[in-house]
Amino acid sequence: MVVSTLNNTLHTNSSSPSSSAFVLLRPDEEEESTCLPPGRVPELKLIFLVSDATCVTARSTLLKSLAQFDTCTDDYLMDDAASPSNIDDDDDDASLLFGGTCDVRTRTFTFIRSPQALTQILRTAQDKRACVMYTMADPELRQVANEFCTQHAVPHVDLMGPPLDVLGSFLKKEPLGIPSRLSPRTKRKSHYLGDSYYKRIDAVEFALKADDGQSPWLLPEADIVLVGVSRSGKTPLSVVLSQTMSLKVANIPLVMEVPPPSQLLEQVDPRRIFCLTIAPSELRKIRTNRLERRGVKQMEDQQQQQQAGDDNRDTFKNAKIMPKIPKSNYADRNYLLRDLANARQLSQQHNWTEIDVTGRAVEETATLIVELFNERFVATGKDGEDLLDYFSTGSYISNQYVG
Repeated sequence: MVVSTLNNTLHTNSSSPSSSAFVLLRPDEEEESTCLPPGRVPELKLIFLVSDATCVTARSTLLKSLAQFDTCTDDYLMDDAASPSNIDDDDDDASLLFGGTCDVRTRTFTFIRSPQALTQILRTAQDKRACVMYTMADPELRQVANEFCTQHAVPHVDLMGPPLDVLGSFLKKEPLGIPSRLSPRTKRKSHYLGDSYYKRIDAVEFALKADDGQSPWLLPEADIVLVGVSRSGKTPLSVVLSQTMSLKVANIPLVMEVPPPSQLLEQVDPRRIFCLTIAPSELRKIRTNRLERRGVKQMEDQQQQQQAGDDNRDTFKNAKIMPKIPKSNYADRNYLLRDLANARQLSQQHNWTEIDVTGRAVEETATLIVELFNERFVATGKDGEDLLDYFSTGSYISNQYVG
């Protein structure tokens, strides 16, 4: 069995039925037991995320908090969602080995709205010595969680209670105490769709039509155009910008062998074009992983082994029958360097804005681009109009929904 992840491949050797050995290999076949810094011994920590809704807030807060530590999470490996009914069904040994590549492993519990289900989760957290982070609007559920965790010395974080207490005092109102999806205000809004909704749908449809160099005649209509080499994150960034900001975003791949479309060079304001760059080592990992997922690398290895065996039996005969099949240069280091150099040269030649996405989350890059977009096309104003007028009229593109 082979389990592929974003940057690594997990190979399971189950030659004996009683035991399994896990070997974590990088795409370049270098052995690596952890993604932590060299010399750091991984110590697995378990965190339970509990919510009365989708748990998006708790997970987002956790990821942003972990970014402040020299650690990593298994969030990119798996979405380990659980429920009170199957909380004890997992194999502890297998889960520890699988999650051993990082410091932290998370388990997500959504739509928990009864004290019984919450108590069962907290008892399991106590047994597994896990930390609990919860977002619950019901004050009774928060009290149950706080009392249990305090009594049994379970590390816990109430992400919803303190903000509600402060806002309640400030606004001089009592919180509703129900999940936001069930609040009367949310229900009233669901009965009609405003202009902002249709604007967002139009932006998403535009991003899909203009994705990966499709429909270059749409480029003059784009608010933002993303360019960059293959696997630099153009499409995910386009989706985030269009879905959260209602911006019409197109993206164009830059390939050495293919010139950019004429519409990009002649009909688009260079200030709207952002060239995504990435470190060669990181790009090579991503492209190698893509080749592995598509089975290209495995096919090349099999062909090389077959050719080597045939050459040993009859070198001259097979040299005429089976020509040597060239390997893909998609993840070749020299090709990557030339590919990136070509993109930077085009960016400097046409005065595009370069954005380094190495180690950045998509939301972080989207926020940066929106800030630059506002400075260039909004903050300057029209006919010297004050910037506050743009905030009031809605011309300003807000990044409050990103991240």
